[in-house]
Amino acid sequence: RFECDWDAQFDNDVSIIGDLNVTGSINNIGDTSSTTPSSSSLASATSTYITKANLTLPAGTYVIEYGATFAQNQTGRRCAILSTTQNSDTAHERGSGAKTNAVPGESTYLSAVSIISPTYTTTYYLNLWQNSGSSLTVYPFIRAVRIL
Repeated sequence: RFECDWDAQFDNDVSIIGDLNVTGSINNIGDTSSTTPSSSSLASATSTYITKANLTLPAGTYVIEYGATFAQNQTGRRCAILSTTQNSDTAHERGSGAKTNAVPGESTYLSAVSIISPTYTTTYYLNLWQNSGSSLTVYPFIRAVRIL
C-alpha cells in the first residue's frame, strides 16, 4: 500500500470546484495536481456507476489517488473506480478500484492508489456507486503526482 501525506502536499492549494483539466501544467517530475469537486448527491443502487470527478493528464507516469467520502448511512456497499469512460463500471485496469461495506454510525471513506502511464493526453473519470437504500452526499477527489 502506498501512503503519502496528501494534506501536507496540498496545504497551499486553492480549492478547486468542479472538473479540472491539467493538460500542459503537470509536465515535470514531481508536479502535482488535484481535483476536489463540491459535494453532490449519489442515488442508491443506480444501474451504473456515476462520474463525480475527472482529471486530464498528458503522457507520462503518475501515482494517482482517488476516492470519496460517503455520508453516514449504516447499510449497503460503497464503490469507487477510475476509468477512461464516464459513468462506467469498467476500471482503467483489471482489479483496480475500491469497494467496502458501510461503516455504521460514521461516514465511509474509500480510496485507492494506482500507478498509471498514459501514452497520450487522457481523461480519467472517478465513477462511484452505492446501494444504501437512499441518496447519499459524496465528497469525491482525485490527486496525481507525476513520477516519470
